[in-house]
Amino acid sequence: MMRRIAVPILACLVLAACGREEAPVQPVDDDRSAEGEVLEGTISDAMLPLDTIQSQSPPLESGEDRTPAEE
Repeated sequence: MMRRIAVPILACLVLAACGREEAPVQPVDDDRSAEGEVLEGTISDAMLPLDTIQSQSPPLESGEDRTPAEE
């Protein structure tokens, strides 16, 4: 009974001790700058060009075109 409690507690202590070293902070001097204007709004289905686009899946292969080696 004591082992059932001691093993998980010991595992938690070992995991808690890991990762004390902080990651190095890299300076941000690559001249990043976002430009532009953010506009509020939503996207609706009315904005999609459903009238002009037709999606088609690739044709299915029929089993008659296969050679016995491919099966």
